[in-house]
Amino acid sequence: MASITTHNPHNGATLKTYPLHSPEEIEQRLARAQRHALTLRETSLETRQQQLRALAHAVEQSVEALAKRATEEMGKPIKQARAEVQKCASVCHYYADNADLLLAPQAVENVGEVRLEPLGPILAIMPWNFPYWQVFRVLAPAMLLGNPVLLKHAENVWGCAHAIVETLKQAELPKATLQTLDIPVERIPPIIEDPRVYGVSLTGSERAGRDVASQAGRALKPVVLELGGSDPFIVLQDADFEGAVHGLNDGMLGIY
Repeated sequence: MASITTHNPHNGATLKTYPLHSPEEIEQRLARAQRHALTLRETSLETRQQQLRALAHAVEQSVEALAKRATEEMGKPIKQARAEVQKCASVCHYYADNADLLLAPQAVENVGEVRLEPLGPILAIMPWNFPYWQVFRVLAPAMLLGNPVLLKHAENVWGCAHAIVETLKQAELPKATLQTLDIPVERIPPIIEDPRVYGVSLTGSERAGRDVASQAGRALKPVVLELGGSDPFIVLQDADFEGAVHGLNDGMLGIY
């Protein structure tokens, strides 16, 4: 497999074909992320706050284009797609506006205090269902702390992944702030093991969680897992199916 092609789930139309990154390209991205992490340690908190606000502004200016991309790639109703994009801008504002509180040292009785410090490049393995929000809920706090992000997105929403990169470019942020890894899942383990990757965040299935947790554990790296639950979705006979569909199409159902 040398490439991945995305399709519109509504009509099956081909959207775009993305060549897989070669080992040399992955090496370049890892090296760039490591260099940027070292630079970020010398960057002031005020600068990181400014970068978050610049990104929020770029997202707000690109709501329609980003929402359209999500609708085309994974079928989210356009009103929900717009709401998801706007939420991504909001989380950037939140971390920028609350930086002093979020990063304040925490006193520990009889010990001293706990300070939050940057780790280094973080690998984010993200799902398709919220193609922007799942990335930004990792990216925003990572930017505040000074951790570059390497994004392995779900293969059916690589257009959304690349759109995020373009949005960072519009905000004039450093290229290594977030880089995509256009690779299949079987090429993830060596990246988790790479000493230039300092942590992993996964949203996915229980099976993916077991695999990533075991790989991160062997490498002694922190990992955040958000895995699928087991709550059933039950539709009873008296459900207003037509009304629910109408509400979905009108964007009435929440995405939070």
